[in-house]
Amino acid sequence: MKPWHLTTVISFAKTGKVLGVLIDQHLTFDDHISKVAGSCRYHIRALRHIRRLIDHETANTLACSIVATRLD
Repeated sequence: MKPWHLTTVISFAKTGKVLGVLIDQHLTFDDHISKVAGSCRYHIRALRHIRRLIDHETANTLACSIVATRLD
């Protein structure tokens, strides 16, 4: 009988997500910051579609809420 040798190859990922935070292999937050900034930019641009329908104060509140929730 041949002895059974199990060989498992574990490949490392460049980034991992832990509690919603992207962390790379060097423990920097570069990917996470890029992702959050992109998300904020996307939602702020989407706000342009309804901007003419709402007043300045409401638009400002929405924009700040969008960014603040992503930063928290």
